[in-house]
Amino acid sequence: MKYSNFLMSLMLMVVLAFSWSLPSPVVTLEIPHHLYIIKNNTVIDKYAVAEIDSIAVVKTHSSHSLRFFEDGVELASYDVNSDIDSIIFENSLAGEFQDSISGEKYSWVQIGSTKWLSKNLDYLPSVRTVSETSSIANRYHVYDYYGNSTTEAKESANYITYGTLYNWQSALDACPNGWRLPTKTEWEDLVEIAQGEKSASKMLRQDYTWNDSSKVNNFMGFSALAGGYLNSNFDFDQINSQAYWWSSTKTADSVYYFNLSKDLAVVSATDREFLGHSVRCVEGDVIRHKVSVGVQGKGSIGVTTSAKNGDRHYPQHKVISISAYPNDSLTRFSHWSGDVHLLEDSTLNPLSFSMPDAPVNLVANFAPNLKITIEANPAGAATFTGGDGIYGPGDTVSIRTTVDPNYRFLGWAANSAIVDANNANTRVIMPDSNLKITANFTQAYQLNLTADLAAGGTVTGSGKYAANAAVNIGVSVKSNHKFIYWTGPGAMYLDDSTKASASLKMPSNEVNITAKIVALSGTVTDSRDGNKYNWKLIGEYQWFTENLAYLPNKVHKPTDTSYSQARY
Repeated sequence: MKYSNFLMSLMLMVVLAFSWSLPSPVVTLEIPHHLYIIKNNTVIDKYAVAEIDSIAVVKTHSSHSLRFFEDGVELASYDVNSDIDSIIFENSLAGEFQDSISGEKYSWVQIGSTKWLSKNLDYLPSVRTVSETSSIANRYHVYDYYGNSTTEAKESANYITYGTLYNWQSALDACPNGWRLPTKTEWEDLVEIAQGEKSASKMLRQDYTWNDSSKVNNFMGFSALAGGYLNSNFDFDQINSQAYWWSSTKTADSVYYFNLSKDLAVVSATDREFLGHSVRCVEGDVIRHKVSVGVQGKGSIGVTTSAKNGDRHYPQHKVISISAYPNDSLTRFSHWSGDVHLLEDSTLNPLSFSMPDAPVNLVANFAPNLKITIEANPAGAATFTGGDGIYGPGDTVSIRTTVDPNYRFLGWAANSAIVDANNANTRVIMPDSNLKITANFTQAYQLNLTADLAAGGTVTGSGKYAANAAVNIGVSVKSNHKFIYWTGPGAMYLDDSTKASASLKMPSNEVNITAKIVALSGTVTDSRDGNKYNWKLIGEYQWFTENLAYLPNKVHKPTDTSYSQARY
């Protein structure tokens, strides 16, 4: 089309549009008509028809421009050659739809190539207090409402104006059918279309509830209200000054959200998924995948995270919780099989996992409730711990044995389930049926060993022994001492009572044996006069190595001898 023809058509369209669009004094339009400036199939500017009172097409030697005026003041000018492709005088970029499930009507506005809800989502199946937050289960809150009545919450002014505050899990599938949570990129695109972080606020905000007297134009029809949020201190905050909306984008440790204030529009991330943010939906189907859970054995399962449509199809990142229930007391849950790479531990019940971008198949495996019976032979010879639970085939169970002091452990009776039959504290591998094992014991008799000269050495080998048990005993003497022999009534059982290391065959009775130990030399003090004398062992006897020096008070002359009286 030639520019002259384009301008003539444009002027005619303007005249027709204004003659058709401008409201009369007695008519109020429910949705105001707008003038849209289009470039590359994208709305780059928009004006309410009531804001413009004249349009001029100006031709210069090098260009044609389209100019808009209000009260004689030029609002904007566009170069027809490069700035715009067309203008539209209609409301074709806004509308409403009805949710096929709830029947509720929602209004929308198209910004760029994306259709957005033009108000906050108010889907509210239940309501929780700030003390009932969660990062896993669905949570719905209403600003400044602290009860649990959905009916009461829906009657509150904050719900009617600002809608519902959602934790991230509930936001993932809160949108109506055919609509979904925006991605991080879609929020960023919205900010870019609205002229960037510092300018977007005026183009997206409605002109009230923002604690701000500056003029805003809600240019995009987004109609943002400052609904505040539920903060990390578990309290409602920033109503009339800030707005927060979730995105569907998640990294390894955080999720993204959009924050709008009177000065700034930014996309940020948080690891606190329990926060309560608003939701704006965009047109598009939520990609959902099915969770299939089978049962192997006698049991059943329950999926506690219900899908909005009730058919176990879930969006990516949705936390799924599943519980396995045995049919009776004779059955136990064993493990999960299937897509167990999604699970932290395949033996956990109940379990939770984050929904991947793919279908999930799991199987709850149930096994018989197996028990262990442990017996002592003879009865009463020992007690056992560690085998009193309920087990499944292949489970490893530790057994500990406490032996009565009057008995000795001989070993476990032959059983292939026992890992070490010679160890009183052992392990068993559960078979496919109940397990019965027996520990054998024999009565034990006391062997008492002592040293007659306790300061001269120590003996080893004392304890409880079974009859006919081969027992080794020994004595360790200190320096300047000598072992002589074993003595006492039990010495008769020794193979050689003259050896410091000897052995015996334990009889069926208590045995007492004493090690005879002597010193090789020493010193003795005469208690009568305090004189000290050295002595030495010669043969079996201790001899003084010097003459006696005892001398009473009276000393006799050599001539005063006697056969019957003491003389010194």
